[in-house]
Amino acid sequence: MEKCKLTQVPCRNEIERIIKRNKNRYSLQTTCEIAKLFQSAFDDDDYKELSDEDYARFGIISDIMRVNDLKSLTSIRDVVNYMQRLESKRRLSDRKGTI
Repeated sequence: MEKCKLTQVPCRNEIERIIKRNKNRYSLQTTCEIAKLFQSAFDDDDYKELSDEDYARFGIISDIMRVNDLKSLTSIRDVVNYMQRLESKRRLSDRKGTI
């Protein structure tokens, strides 16, 4: 993915073009959530209202966007997949009443 080296207006136009072409509901929902998170993180007042989880989420997403080698990105994805499986098992266990 190329880094945006354009001024603010062309960047907004490019973002709008990408979103208009996107027909995947999950992708659009995720894009919206990330855009709102970044908007809050860069707003002086909203930044103070971020939860610890959202602050961490913003930092992680920002850090991942700076990783450029495939091996590191694959390792990150493996760790996230493992954590999601653990969380899924925990929720299933909680529903069954066992911990």
